[in-house]
Amino acid sequence: MSINAKELRIGNITILHRGDDFSGNENRELDAIDINVAFEEPERFSPIPLTPEILEKCGFEKRLHGNEWFVVCGKTSKNMSGLFIEINIDDNYSCSIGQLNHFSHQFGEYKHLHQLQNLYYSLTGTELPINKILEV
Repeated sequence: MSINAKELRIGNITILHRGDDFSGNENRELDAIDINVAFEEPERFSPIPLTPEILEKCGFEKRLHGNEWFVVCGKTSKNMSGLFIEINIDDNYSCSIGQLNHFSHQFGEYKHLHQLQNLYYSLTGTELPINKILEV
């Protein structure tokens, strides 16, 4: 499955298929050159599917019931509650965002790591904390 290059930005992590026969695969943090290659040869890149293991490496925690994973992002203080992102794996990777103790809104499906990275960056202005994703 190739990736839509328009969804990519520097810092996204995808699978890079190496060699003429695409036989070598590696998880790769993209730079500007990779993104240019993705526009010319999109078949060289595949998205990394979200799994419970990936979500955990990104700082998400599993809710007690169901297969919902959430992370609190943004500032949390006595006067301001932070935002949260929730991914429900059992509901076709539906994604909700909201403010703690206030509201939430379900707005789409996020099935791949680069999509989650982009959402997190859009909401917080910081990169999604990722631990050991580049290790295969």
